[in-house]
Amino acid sequence: MKKMFVTDLVASYLSPDFLVHNDILKLCKCPKVAVVLAKFIWWAQVCERKHPERNGWFYQTHKDFLEQFTLRRRGYEKARKILVEQLGVIEYRRAGFFGRMHWRVNAEKLQAQLSRLRGSSIVPVETNFHQDRDGFWLPKSIPLEQWHLFLDSRTKKTGRLKQSVQMKRKWVNQLEKLVKEYAEIPAFITYVANHGWANFIVHPSVKWDDVINSQSAVFRRSIQAQHKSESKPPDNSPISPGDIESIRNKIRSKLNIKGSD
Repeated sequence: MKKMFVTDLVASYLSPDFLVHNDILKLCKCPKVAVVLAKFIWWAQVCERKHPERNGWFYQTHKDFLEQFTLRRRGYEKARKILVEQLGVIEYRRAGFFGRMHWRVNAEKLQAQLSRLRGSSIVPVETNFHQDRDGFWLPKSIPLEQWHLFLDSRTKKTGRLKQSVQMKRKWVNQLEKLVKEYAEIPAFITYVANHGWANFIVHPSVKWDDVINSQSAVFRRSIQAQHKSESKPPDNSPISPGDIESIRNKIRSKLNIKGSD
């Protein structure tokens, strides 16, 4: 009989899902509550990646909660009491037309609790996201300057001042796939914007040499414009000696002053 490894079993039968870290177990002091927090952290990551405009909020009905965690009413109340009231790492609210229960992981409080558990000071964590001019969150792998250039091209093409969240999400997903394959993403975004394309799908006709040259030309033009503006004399340039003498003569004539100063 051929030997089967656990790795083979996991790959064939178990789908990748959330992990329950040791620190989460120690923090919650209850395996079932730790599973709930770990699952919430996983949902929060999915929500931040797919729906950044929701600011980390995702909804789970009371029925979903009990079914997914195989909890009874008492276990549900215990998990909510520990995570919401005692630790403060989970927030909840009712929202939407049907008043669904929405949840969010409070990352700052979770970091504070984990730091307290480890006996270490809180170290600032730099986010991997930034906001565009409309408040839409996108990964820092997508440069804002080129992103806004693309949005301007879409406004010029469609006449809409703001693009929909659904379209932005679609474009971000396209760009995230390209980031893994190409290093010239800023150049490609500029190339797409200059050609007025509506998406970031790489067509077979695209020549990457043209993409890079296009970006280099834009960079050269910006440098030339900067040098040109620096070479211009300032608007508040000093008055020349000839102008001063002319002003003096006008004052003498008006006040009927004779002779020199």
